[in-house]
Amino acid sequence: MHNAADVAAGAVDVYQNGSLLLEDFSFRDATPFIDAPAGTQINIGIAPPNTFINDTLKNFAVTLQPGGSYAAIANGEIDPSGYAANPDGRNTAFTIFVKDMARETGTGAGVDFFCSAWLNRRTGS
Repeated sequence: MHNAADVAAGAVDVYQNGSLLLEDFSFRDATPFIDAPAGTQINIGIAPPNTFINDTLKNFAVTLQPGGSYAAIANGEIDPSGYAANPDGRNTAFTIFVKDMARETGTGAGVDFFCSAWLNRRTGS
């Protein structure tokens, strides 16, 4: 899920281990679940649209556990200095939150919902 409202991240290309995974991935877009290797480090690179792996703005190393199901949420600002300071003093730097135990299908009338309170607990912000 692309939840980063930064103008510099309005649309991005996403690389997984050096290969283009998502092209022109826009703010407020989401993808279906994507299979990714487990038990080994995955390198995720975020680059401006229509560029190359060498142009990544941010890079993240993630290791997923075998048999898990995850949701990844991109959030924050590529360059926080270009925005007003957060009045709560929380870190607003661009990051990818990885939530484990994500459900790939809903049950009954229920849905999964991730809010900033969950993200703040995960980051200690």
